[in-house]
Amino acid sequence: MEPAKVRDWFLWLVAFVYLWAFASLYYQIPGLYGDHGILPVSSVLHCVADDLFECAVSGAKPTGLHLFVEWIGLSPQHAMEFAAVLGMAIASLCIVFTSFQCFTMFITLWYLYFSCFQAGQTFLWFQWDTLLVEAGFLTAMVAPFRLLRSEWLPHDNVTLFLVRWLAFRLMFASGVVKLTSECPTWWGLTALHYHFESQCIPTSMAYFAHQLPDWMKKLGVASTYLVEIFIPPLFLAPVKSIRIAAFWSQALFMLNILLTGNYNFFNLIYAFICLPMITDAGRSKLSTQRLSRRIPIMYSIFKWALVGSFCGAVFFWFSYIFNVRLSFKEGFAILTDFNFTPTDLYATLSWCVPLSVTIGSIMFGLEVVTAIARSVLDFRSRSFSKRVFVFSQCALMCILSTVLFAISLVPYTSLHQASQASIWPSVKQMHAKSDKFQLTHSYGLFRSMTGVGGRPEVVLEGAYGMDGPWEEYEFPYKVGALDRRPPFVVPHQPRLDWQMWFAALGSHQHNPWFISLTHKILKNESDVLDLFERNPFAGRNPPTFIRAKLYLYHFTKQRKDGGWPKNWWRRTFKSEYMVATRKDDPAVVNYLTQKGLIFDKKRPESAPSMVLRLLTICREFAKKTDGPQFVWAVSFAALLAFFNKLWFFGI
Repeated sequence: MEPAKVRDWFLWLVAFVYLWAFASLYYQIPGLYGDHGILPVSSVLHCVADDLFECAVSGAKPTGLHLFVEWIGLSPQHAMEFAAVLGMAIASLCIVFTSFQCFTMFITLWYLYFSCFQAGQTFLWFQWDTLLVEAGFLTAMVAPFRLLRSEWLPHDNVTLFLVRWLAFRLMFASGVVKLTSECPTWWGLTALHYHFESQCIPTSMAYFAHQLPDWMKKLGVASTYLVEIFIPPLFLAPVKSIRIAAFWSQALFMLNILLTGNYNFFNLIYAFICLPMITDAGRSKLSTQRLSRRIPIMYSIFKWALVGSFCGAVFFWFSYIFNVRLSFKEGFAILTDFNFTPTDLYATLSWCVPLSVTIGSIMFGLEVVTAIARSVLDFRSRSFSKRVFVFSQCALMCILSTVLFAISLVPYTSLHQASQASIWPSVKQMHAKSDKFQLTHSYGLFRSMTGVGGRPEVVLEGAYGMDGPWEEYEFPYKVGALDRRPPFVVPHQPRLDWQMWFAALGSHQHNPWFISLTHKILKNESDVLDLFERNPFAGRNPPTFIRAKLYLYHFTKQRKDGGWPKNWWRRTFKSEYMVATRKDDPAVVNYLTQKGLIFDKKRPESAPSMVLRLLTICREFAKKTDGPQFVWAVSFAALLAFFNKLWFFGI
């Protein structure tokens, strides 16, 4: 596909990701970050008016929310809501109108989400949030300036290569850390025996995937390594046919994850950043299209022989390392075992990481040199001013891209410390200076498998007396009631439900937000209670005491007669997670006061304005829906406007 088409599709799809991310976050702001929320944003948003630029752009932890507080007179909560609403509006414009898919719009989207990320604290510290911040900045690099009509520009392949490089770093690192963690389930190929029931918010499809035969789940783990470690180097291949095969492997992998787990917009944005793999040189004079037209048969033979060689080599090593073999002893089965040791792993990383850096640098350098050459050769028939503009823009973008590529090597080489030590000190200094803008990250999804002995879940209970009766609070999406069907909420991310999963893996003492949550429940804060599916004390006085218990959940199994049980889950009590506490417990109050989650001073309020009125109208609409409904309503509205535009102009 021509670079201009790939670029336009990529920009259009990333605009959808921004729309989903902002809409999902906006819906939850009052309960999570409001003045009476779990982690009030006003507790971290402090700025002196004279230092506004430093607080918003050049400070140690810049965020644009300061601008909305000082310029518009909004409270910190409303500043965050305005950032989300403005992000939804700009993302919708980018979806509907091609002319809005430009550098200015996407750098604004990046800055708005980055600003929310900076003030978001625990509930915005997920790897998909950092991925959106990094991919969002690269998207602004990919987007045209729109100073002239939209067309293919020589540097498009350079910026699209950076997106490919991000996809490679993300997936390859996610595969490697599963092994470097030395988790026995990943090394024993038994991770999927626990993954489907122990992931944060499983779907109903995860229930049926959990029932698959053991050999099939072990093969699934081996296939995960194939997709995450063996195939990602092909992202950097100079042959488009190889990259297309790699692209479809990733798309299928993301589809499987999306069907069995609620990972909000993560699977979708990763699939979108894989899209540049299918780009080619387009109509450039420096392309293989001319060669393919002159000797089509020989070119096709060479191309497919090369593709076959690469794919054959990948599957040969995959079959060797995982000892893949067929078995017909008890029916058909594909058996796999790890024919690899941790010693082999670290020996491999000692040359694999430096080699991947070298190959990535060479391929990036070739893209830069080719882009400069194309800026001269492909525009010789244009006016002098146009040639100067194209060459200057190409040179500038190549320089910026080189800086981004260089600093990305620092987090990537964390996979092997010796490789990271070889990075030039000047590059490390650039990375350190730019780190506050979250431009590059190290990734490593599912480093170790949880839930081996059962899925831990924290259950909140309230009562009017220590003797009970204790009544359970029900969350809308996380595992709770045994007979409730696991939901499908993509692309919405219920951040409190997600964080409850992490809380179950540790203790409440290490989670200030959890203590704040229980305190808000005892104070009967409506914004926080709106984050629950069921408040057992609705219409009554709030409970006097609240406590938390830790249970171990397991999926139920299919009956021997082939039928399915009534309940999706079964659970057993494990331990007390948090002892019963009262609202006025001095230890709790002092702890939350020290953490800045209880204020002695009056919170700042928004000054009356048109912006405040707009935010009030938006909030009234949001309250009439639940999280997924709100996200899809906003999405369908943008899509409807897009198709109406196509119909109106007869496109």
